[in-house]
Amino acid sequence: MDQVNTTEEISIDHEHTEHNTDTYASLLDGITESAIQFSQKKFISHPLAYRLLNQRWNYGLPSQCLPGKKLSFLLYIFTILDTILTPVLFPVIIYAFYKDQTDYPRKRKKRFLRDMYLDYLATPFVIFLKDKLSQVVFITLHVRMCVLASSVAPRTEEYLILVFYIGSLMSEFQQYYTSQSRVYLRNMWNYVDVITLTLHAFIFVLRITSITRGGDAYHNRLLEVVNYLYGINTLLLVMRFSSIFEVNKTVGPLQLALFRMCIDLVIILVQFAFVIVAFSVAITMIYTAEMSYLTPTSELEKNGTRFKSFCAKGTSACILKASTHLIWSVFGLTNQETMESHDKLSTAVVGVLYVMFLILSVIMLVNMLVALLTNTYNKVETNADIEWKFSRAVVADEYRRFHPIVVPLNVISVPICHCYIKMYGDNRAKKAQKRRLIYQKFYNKVLFPTITKRYLDKHGDSFPISLDAKVDLLQKGMQKIMEKLDVILSGQQGNQAQKSLQNSGNRQEEWMSYHSTV
Repeated sequence: MDQVNTTEEISIDHEHTEHNTDTYASLLDGITESAIQFSQKKFISHPLAYRLLNQRWNYGLPSQCLPGKKLSFLLYIFTILDTILTPVLFPVIIYAFYKDQTDYPRKRKKRFLRDMYLDYLATPFVIFLKDKLSQVVFITLHVRMCVLASSVAPRTEEYLILVFYIGSLMSEFQQYYTSQSRVYLRNMWNYVDVITLTLHAFIFVLRITSITRGGDAYHNRLLEVVNYLYGINTLLLVMRFSSIFEVNKTVGPLQLALFRMCIDLVIILVQFAFVIVAFSVAITMIYTAEMSYLTPTSELEKNGTRFKSFCAKGTSACILKASTHLIWSVFGLTNQETMESHDKLSTAVVGVLYVMFLILSVIMLVNMLVALLTNTYNKVETNADIEWKFSRAVVADEYRRFHPIVVPLNVISVPICHCYIKMYGDNRAKKAQKRRLIYQKFYNKVLFPTITKRYLDKHGDSFPISLDAKVDLLQKGMQKIMEKLDVILSGQQGNQAQKSLQNSGNRQEEWMSYHSTV
């Protein structure tokens, strides 16, 4: 990539294609997709690749309305109005996409208003803004459900949520099937989307069951569980909306660090779970053995234990109680006296196990968690630019393949597009494939041979020296310079000592000649 001349690349691109970039196919398009697939973060963060990525992200927008420009607020206002009026503009949008399929590529020099509007609709940044507006409406419906009283009869908000759910399900399937292998899973927020869709499926099934059973909301446990799931989904949707900041260069790296920290937290929590289960079972066994020791077998089988102990409700409940006690003890919210027993030996053994648990969990695991989180944050902070650019590339690639009509109106547009493509084919995709073949020939015949020759002229048959090797050479060079300085300084000091001796000898001869004269 360092051998590519930017000016040359742009001029070559104009010779072969009508536009410099496009949302369907552009220079380095397939290469950047492969780089995302195999997590080649340094390639994506290269200035040339990132510049082309930004061009695709804002393709179709006037230069005056780009993010950060003076008229960018007009873009946001127009996008909000266009999203609200989408049901009214639906016939216009369908006609624009139909004409784009029939007369693409555009051979006319003059661009009509329809062409500019179509470019605007297909811009990944605009689709990103519309998707966030759709999420705001979806969250509002969930918040509305959270503040309303429970009702067995379905509400209007639930019907609207169901429509949003169907649209979201179609959108996620479209993203997954149009992405390359594993690229869909590169975006951590897609895991949250999968969880919310799964919870919606459970809500739908439980809600149908509760409506079928009928009755009142009073003592209706099934309806209560549905409302719990609505609350959890609202929590996840609000967190999902925070992904709007991932396109920001300042906040984006912080979100990446938070995701990496969540992975570290899950690892430590899994280890915590093993430790808690292990100690809970051991403590339960001690209390069970104590009750067998203090109570005769026949009396224990008939009447149970006559002692009020930590495990008076049975072995299964004792394991759960011990686990709960150990979990809260990590936060310092339990009392050690509740674990005291009737037998001194059992109390002593439980006390030793309890102290060992606190040492292992509070001192070791908690400090290990802090160390992991600090290390993860430092790694992300060190490579913040590379990590954020790669994350931005994943988002850009995702919204480049996003359906232009966002949820929930895609419930109508997606079947129409699918039926049209099934009957007449996707003319735009065919033209894009031909354009990719042109780029492939350009890579093999022009670009790759040119940059290979430049590379060989500069580095020969060897790899360019790495940064670590450059640091080592610099250190060796500095060491040689310091050695030469030491030799020079030592030589200067020897000359000064010799001159001082000569001066002292001359003074002594002058003094002797003076006394002899006297």
